[in-house]
Amino acid sequence: MKVLMVAAEMTPLVKIGGLADVMGSLPKALRAMGHDIRLILPGYQQIDQSLQGLATEKKVTVALGGKDWTGEIFETQVGEVPVYLIKSPDFYERPGIYVNPEGRDYPDNLFRFSFFCVAALEALQVLSFRPEIIHCNDWHTSLIPGLIKTHYSSDPFYQSIRTLLTIHNLGYQGVFSLEELRSLDFNPWLSSAEGYEFYGKANLLKGGILLSDAINTVSPNYARETQIPEYGWGLDEVLRSRRDDIFGIINGLDYQEWNPATDLYIVSPFSIDSIEQKVDNKLALQRNLGLREDQEVPLLGLVARLVEQKGIDLLEEALPDLLRETNLQFVALGTGEKKYENLLQNLRKNFPQQVAVEFSFNELRAKQIYSGADMFLLPSRYEPCGLAQMICMRYGTIPIARATGGLVDTVTDYDPEGKGNGFLFYPFTGSALREAILRALQVYAEPTAWKELITRGMQTDFSWKNSALEYLALYYKITVG
Repeated sequence: MKVLMVAAEMTPLVKIGGLADVMGSLPKALRAMGHDIRLILPGYQQIDQSLQGLATEKKVTVALGGKDWTGEIFETQVGEVPVYLIKSPDFYERPGIYVNPEGRDYPDNLFRFSFFCVAALEALQVLSFRPEIIHCNDWHTSLIPGLIKTHYSSDPFYQSIRTLLTIHNLGYQGVFSLEELRSLDFNPWLSSAEGYEFYGKANLLKGGILLSDAINTVSPNYARETQIPEYGWGLDEVLRSRRDDIFGIINGLDYQEWNPATDLYIVSPFSIDSIEQKVDNKLALQRNLGLREDQEVPLLGLVARLVEQKGIDLLEEALPDLLRETNLQFVALGTGEKKYENLLQNLRKNFPQQVAVEFSFNELRAKQIYSGADMFLLPSRYEPCGLAQMICMRYGTIPIARATGGLVDTVTDYDPEGKGNGFLFYPFTGSALREAILRALQVYAEPTAWKELITRGMQTDFSWKNSALEYLALYYKITVG
């Protein structure tokens, strides 16, 4: 199977969110199965020069907005995966990926990613690579299905190519003015209601949903949730119109990167056969963050972007009474909106002996929390898939999660009869989160039951192998039927 993945991010080259993690892992897993998987992304200036490889001395010309623009094609490899970078000083030689240093979206983002979509399609002929599937990801690449159905529809090179659109987060849709889309001089049909027009705006994700051959989300439960108003972000009706072509495939975890037995970032590597060594990581975390070192004290962790989606506001109701009434410790790592930083700062101020907070994203500290905490909070309003719950279970830490999106597909609620790998709560309320933490504390007080729970979590297989096989089956379904 020949597949071109088109995306705006990929680890380790450039990362803003979870999209990059998937692009860094899924192509590798499929390539290991013997398939010709390649990836193309913008050649941002942030990509390390040592990883850029050599220019192919090949270029593409993109006609956009009444002018011809040139993109240079660079080629490198990430592991065994060939990666093409489309370089253009006009669009990618700037400090940010999506936003400027002040945190505002670049005003020409529609132009930038429209250029990328056309350049990626033009590059196929220049590189003499005709895939069976173009795997698009999120709004940044959602113009590709529409372009194949219009501008490239009469070109024999493209006529057999099928498209898959993966929605990693429905909350980000690529909404711009319709006039701006029309100014790019694409086929006028793309600016119609059958294309990318949506309530008087240009909505790139909406058009991609309508025009791709199939759509998938990053978990089965999220695929269902996106089709109801509560989680549909205004696109639930559009998604329901394609319900027979929507699939859910859970993201996987890179077991080479996330391996507590070989992780150099943690104080005491351990495995399922040496769970007792996990406590050394807990004591080191307490020491590093200025908390009392005590292996008996339950330690609750959080690593998250501090944004509305992650449910940080529930902590204001759930944690203060628990911190007053128990010896619980809480550590948090993240950056984001000021109001959530203030919330966490107030917890630290009111409970300085029990709460530690760092406002940064530090991979070393994140891994120390994953490996050192006893429990891990995931109180999300919605969660397309989530990797944190998989990581924490891999590192013997028990998730306490809201029953939404991919969290439902990966976390099963604790049952005293010997089932479950975590604790779920359903209503999006602080009291429901508090009750879930109390249930976890009750089991934590029983060492035998807690160790069995840790073991079940560590035994759960979240590797990319199963998910890659599901993607492969979907590719064949799209191409063969």
